[in-house]
Amino acid sequence: MLAISGWGWHHDAGLAGLRLILAGTFDLHPQLQLILGHWGEMLVSFLERADMLSDWATHLQRRVGEYITGNVQVTAGGILSHSMLVSAIAAVGADRVMFAGDYPFHISTNGGARAFLDSAPISPTTR
Repeated sequence: MLAISGWGWHHDAGLAGLRLILAGTFDLHPQLQLILGHWGEMLVSFLERADMLSDWATHLQRRVGEYITGNVQVTAGGILSHSMLVSAIAAVGADRVMFAGDYPFHISTNGGARAFLDSAPISPTTR
């Protein structure tokens, strides 16, 4: 579990996204959008830390954080967490957050996706 869905998958997927940014992929293809599940695979929650790489990555046209907020879309990926939803909206904006689940046969004991969205601490407009 440590190497896969418990932690490793999220780390590896986020690192792959960060490598795409640092390789200049979004400078070559500025309209390209990357969709990352699980609330951005750690990139969104570590946005400020990732942006610190900008001081080193002087070959890029923008700061690392700007690629995350402008070229990355995030999904819930089945993690029904209100705190992560609110953090993702604060970091990248509601228009860059999508609802998705990657484990369709998971049985939720708390009412599932509909209850999660209905009880989310966000405005009706954002919802």
